[in-house]
Amino acid sequence: PDNLREMDTTATAIPYDDEGNAYPVQKYRDIMKQAVVMHDSKVTYLLILAAENQNKIHYAMPVRDMLYDAISYSSQVKEIAQKHRKMHDRSGSGAEFLSGMHKDDKLMPVVTLVVYLGQDFWDGPLNLHSMFSIYDENILKFVPDYKINLLAPISMTEQDINLFKSDFRELAAFIRCGRDKNALKKLVESDDRYRHMNPLTADIANSVTNSKLKLTANEKGEVDMCIAISEMRKESHEEGILVGRREGILEGRREGRREGMLEGRREGMREGMLEGRREGMLEGRREGMLEGQREGTLQTLATLVNLKKLSVQDAASTAGISEEDFERYMASCN
Repeated sequence: PDNLREMDTTATAIPYDDEGNAYPVQKYRDIMKQAVVMHDSKVTYLLILAAENQNKIHYAMPVRDMLYDAISYSSQVKEIAQKHRKMHDRSGSGAEFLSGMHKDDKLMPVVTLVVYLGQDFWDGPLNLHSMFSIYDENILKFVPDYKINLLAPISMTEQDINLFKSDFRELAAFIRCGRDKNALKKLVESDDRYRHMNPLTADIANSVTNSKLKLTANEKGEVDMCIAISEMRKESHEEGILVGRREGILEGRREGRREGMLEGRREGMREGMLEGRREGMLEGRREGMLEGQREGTLQTLATLVNLKKLSVQDAASTAGISEEDFERYMASCN
């Protein structure tokens, strides 16, 4: 950290077309610092460190990083040219004057690190070539590739995470276990550093894992993640009881309605059968009595006809049937 110096995160490049028209391009880095990576009595080696924070997968990340880095290099060239103009030392070859740089001018390397804090495993491209629709090496060997430097805690091993010395170690481990609530609980309970977390780090961990913890800093300005997770589990348990009770009431209501309908149907069928039996008996009795009365009348009329007391015509008229039917009836009786 002592070898890092803050830099302006705004990067601007002004490319020109063939007619000299300018098209400014401005991008904003998440983090950008100048670093002294090594120095001796003669030379100091500098490079530019940049970081792009992502909580979602970016499927054009190689192009995005390439643009950022290209703008950074363009800005360095512009600064060198301005320095020469200010120092009035632009004399030299025509090539040096045209480019704005002298032959011995050098640029600082730009190293961009993509810090992916998402919970899904990164399935985006890791280099420019993988974004192309062709895979012919005879063509691709003429196309410069551009690879991204990806740091994704969700895919890191515990050993790799423990190499970090800052509170990023706690953040990375929290993200790595964020998909498994039991593993997350075990992590924070087994590592005392989670009882003294920086509020900003704790808030980032809570946000990117969607843990929905209620974070409260103590009098020392620290967050105890163990307490936060315990409270979350307690609230989840209580909420589960309420949800279970509501679902139980609804299910009991539905089951009661189903059983009531079945019981009502069965009871209705029993009552319907009894009622139908009673009505059938009454109807049968009535029809039987009427049939008996008709039979008695016909027998009486037939007897009178046989005794020559009544003609067939009069008997049929009295019975309300035709003479042919009455004769058939008398024939059936004999």
